[in-house]
Amino acid sequence: MAIKVTNIQNKQEMEVVVSGPNGANRLFIYTGTAEFLFKGTGENWEHDSVSFTIGRHFVPGQVHKVIVTASPARISYISRAAQAGWLLDSVDADWMNQG
Repeated sequence: MAIKVTNIQNKQEMEVVVSGPNGANRLFIYTGTAEFLFKGTGENWEHDSVSFTIGRHFVPGQVHKVIVTASPARISYISRAAQAGWLLDSVDADWMNQG
């Protein structure tokens, strides 16, 4: 089950006019900080996914390429964090299901 994003802080969008490659005429940059609560289960590593929407909605044919990055911005814990570890296994951009 995916973890629910509770808020996206500092959402920003930049649209830049470009000349190519491959006929592209715009570069869109979206940034923000996704906030969510993730609780571990003890000594075992817990893996889950976080999914959220940021920026405009595009349809196939409007986009030549998407590049996405992610990194932990802040981590907190209650009590003692024994054998704590954090990892981003992967990050990806995908088409949003309509309807």
